[in-house]
Amino acid sequence: RSVVPDLFALVRATVLRCQLERLLGTPVLLAAGDGAFIAAFIAFQDAIEDATAKAAVLPRAVALPLVLWPVARMRRRLRRTLATAIGAAAAGSDRSALGAWLLAVRGASSRTDADVSE
Repeated sequence: RSVVPDLFALVRATVLRCQLERLLGTPVLLAAGDGAFIAAFIAFQDAIEDATAKAAVLPRAVALPLVLWPVARMRRRLRRTLATAIGAAAAGSDRSALGAWLLAVRGASSRTDADVSE
């Protein structure tokens, strides 16, 4: 018998992993750090939710530096991680292993990985 301490967290991580694998490809997810990236992305989603609620009731002068800017820094870190992973996976992987969205974006544009991630 298997016991799952938090079924919602398991389903949430599984759905996010499936979406990333489908859209970007398994090589990108592996290059981003796999489970660590999934955990960081979920923490970022939670931080956005928390920051949105707090920023709605706090004065702007307080909300920006204490609530919104830290979330913006999290976003930049995730974006850099993902851009690096996309570049590494695209350079070292078979095109057929990359996800549908990534292939479409790369095929429709001559932009660099940094441009795509911003």
